[in-house]
This record gives sequence, structure tokens and C-alpha cells, in this order.
Amino acid sequence: MNRKLALITALTLLVGMLNVAFNVRARATSAAVLHIEQPELFVSESWLYVDRSYNGPNVEERLWKRVVADIEEWSGQSLYKITDEFLKNNKTVTMITTWRTKQWVDLRSSSEYEDATVELAYDPGYENYEFPLYVGQEWENSANLSQTTTYSDGKVENISYLRQDHQTVISEETIAVKAGNFTALKIKVDYGSGLEGYIDYIWFSSDAKNWVKWESYFNSTLVETAELQSLGKRALSNDTRYIIIAAIAVSLAVIFAFIAFRARKKPPPPPPPN
Repeated sequence: MNRKLALITALTLLVGMLNVAFNVRARATSAAVLHIEQPELFVSESWLYVDRSYNGPNVEERLWKRVVADIEEWSGQSLYKITDEFLKNNKTVTMITTWRTKQWVDLRSSSEYEDATVELAYDPGYENYEFPLYVGQEWENSANLSQTTTYSDGKVENISYLRQDHQTVISEETIAVKAGNFTALKIKVDYGSGLEGYIDYIWFSSDAKNWVKWESYFNSTLVETAELQSLGKRALSNDTRYIIIAAIAVSLAVIFAFIAFRARKKPPPPPPPN
């Protein structure tokens, strides 16, 4: 390889590597005060939780598996199709399918129980989180829900009601669950419109791309909780992609620099024969 070309290539790769490293450093610095950007989900990503319901001294435990089952087109936009499967004694007892926008707004859901199917439509959509999340962030939901319940005997029931809540990011915490230790933002959810007395706490982590712990209280008494047990298949985060790109750039820069060095040290060819 021409020595000049090798040196130019090596310098170009080094500049690119430094630029990527600077971007990663800048993102890490800005994360000193934790801001969680809107995660992008991919098909087949999954989360496994253990869910516990409390009724006095009695505790009911279920596995809760969440999966990004598909990305579907609906009314001109791409929606995440997310399934929440609840299992008890290795048997599915509830399956909930939710259609969520890429801004994490729920538009509709379908829940399958042993004796009924419940269809829900939100108007407007229900905003799970208002990204970016940071301590002090607040938002409200006020959605009209249209619910159709079809029972196993064929009976159909239609009702409408209002769902309201106020959500506040109250703190940044490092939380330990079976899936590991996570830096998370703790969100408080105050419910209204018929659900007064209920308060939820949600710990959302960018590393998990979802919540890692949830607690629900009624009149200050814990009634249900769930914790992340394991993470399933996950796509690479942007930071991980940057690190991989930087590592590749370093490797290529070293290779081309070595080639350029060898070209500089290479002795001149022998003179042509007389």
C-alpha cells in the first residue's frame, strides 16, 4: 500500500475514533444528572417479572412475561404490539395484548381471562411516560375508556369510564432486583376518577429499557408488587453501538498505522540488472 495513502487513512480513522469517543463522553457527562430518553423497542425483546398480590396474610405469586411481539401498522402509524402473559403453576391465566405508539402511548388493549375477553380503547391515548424522564418531571392522564367484555357464555357488556392520574418523577435510586442492580428513576402515580386511594411507585431504568420494580398501595397498604427477574433478548443500545464503532475504528487505525510504518521501513528495491 502507498505510504502516504496509508497514513492519510490512519489519520482519518483516528479522527473518527476521537469524535465517537467524544460523543460517548459527552453523553456520559450529561447523564450525571439522570435523564432517560425514550427507549426504542425491537421485536422479540422481553422482560420476566415476578408479580405478588397481597390479601392480608395471603400472598399470590405469578410469573409475568412481557414481550415485544410485533410492530404493526394501524391508522397510519407504527405501533408496538406488546404481550403481557401471566402464569401460575406454568399455566397461562391472563394474556394482555397492548398496542402502544413509539412514544409509549397506549391506544387499545385486549385481555384474555379464563372466563372472559376484555377489549379496551383509549380516547385520547394513555401516556405511560413523558420522555425524557428526569427528577421533577410531571404529567397527567385523562382518558375516556370504552370497554367491551365478552363472557364465555356469550354475554356482552359495554361500559365507558374515565381514567385519570398524575405522575411525578420523585427521585433517582440504585435499586437491586434479581435481574441485577439498576440506576432508575422512581415515579409516583396518584390515581383519581374512582381509583382514589391507590398510589403506585414505578422504578424505570434506561438499562432495562423498561421498569424494573413496581409497587401498588391502597390507603397506604401494599396490595401488589412486581420485580424484574431477568432480561430476555435485547437490541444494542446506542451507547453500546458507539463503543463498538470506536473499538473497530481503533483496530483499523492501528492496522493502517502499522502498514504505514512497515512501508516507511521497507528497503528500496534492488537496481535493475545491467
